[in-house]
Amino acid sequence: MTQDFTHHICKQFCNRGSQDGLSQFLSAVNSPHTFRSFARGLTEFIQKCGYSDSGNPEKKTDWLYASLSRMGVSVSRSTVRDWFLGQRIPRLVSNSRILMYQVCFALNASLEQVQWFFSHVYFDRSFNCHTLEEAVYYYCFRQHLSYNKAKEYLGKIAEFPSLPSNRVDQNISTGDICLFLDGCPSEKEFLAFFEKNKSLFVRWNQTAKTYLRKFMDEIKGKKADRDLLKKDQKGLQISPEELKNAGLVIQEYLYQKQLSAKRASVRYFSIAGKNITSIDFMLERILSVSAGLGKNSSVPASIRTNFPSKKVFSDLLNKLDTSTSYSAVRKALILLSFYHFWWMQLLYPVKDDAISLSGVYQEETDALLVDCGYQELFPGNPYDFLFLWAANSNEPLSTLREIIECLED
Repeated sequence: MTQDFTHHICKQFCNRGSQDGLSQFLSAVNSPHTFRSFARGLTEFIQKCGYSDSGNPEKKTDWLYASLSRMGVSVSRSTVRDWFLGQRIPRLVSNSRILMYQVCFALNASLEQVQWFFSHVYFDRSFNCHTLEEAVYYYCFRQHLSYNKAKEYLGKIAEFPSLPSNRVDQNISTGDICLFLDGCPSEKEFLAFFEKNKSLFVRWNQTAKTYLRKFMDEIKGKKADRDLLKKDQKGLQISPEELKNAGLVIQEYLYQKQLSAKRASVRYFSIAGKNITSIDFMLERILSVSAGLGKNSSVPASIRTNFPSKKVFSDLLNKLDTSTSYSAVRKALILLSFYHFWWMQLLYPVKDDAISLSGVYQEETDALLVDCGYQELFPGNPYDFLFLWAANSNEPLSTLREIIECLED
């Protein structure tokens, strides 16, 4: 069923014409049949984990609620029922995230099933193993251990003293932790690892932080670009080296300004009075909006929630080391990598027709996300679908902007 569903989504890229691509996108993204709802995904998940009764919501509710109750999870039957009826979707916050892990434990899910559920149904990162709780959960799912065993381990680890950071290898990555847990031969060595490295589990998102700062350093306007814009206003020549060193949004602005003088169809927006070094300006240039998508936007909540905005970026940059807003981090990475990739293609176009640029974009983005500990692009995730759709158009940047503007109208 999962393969059929993903195939159905991917077909959306192939069945659209060049003239009505935007209307087809809006039709697809607002159709209740395009994406797997949480209710449908949860039903698929419990079936993967052994549920074989009818599709009646009351029976599914009774079955899952009984499993959670036996484990001592504090959740109401009405909440579980609302999940299956599609009347409530767990939020992407810490408490709901823990509850989703508890659901997985209650169903005796395998590690692979948990990862599928988080990526394809809950639409959030699975297993940030740079946090104590989720590293323990990862080990317990890998070893087919219970939630009570996970709580027992966490209780023991809580009693371990934290060694000074200078006595712990701070270069151990989240991937390194997962590799250790995958091959951990015994409970004794498992606990010894946490006793020795407990102080590692106080910050995370370090690889994502490096990528985000790198993208922003290259994309945002720079202080030196103000002099560049003054030269342009005076009609002075700008050297190729000066242009190359400018932020990508400034390069694009100058490119569009020059193009609009030759072609009336090219839209050109004045930046007079704008703070070109701000996040606001960067987002306005990339998307035409900086405040995110409003609640009244005709767009699924899974796109709207944590959509890159000035506030989202500000929160991430100030709290990235300990942020559990994983969807916000992932969405920011996807947006900046999309803009960076497609603007660089305009600057340095590939002239080999045999190369699928949309395929290269997806491969590079997948590699970036995996390197940062996040799941690859998945067309069944509405946010990912937005960028994959734009990437498969003739003009990806223009298509993305047209869609965002239309969703905001």
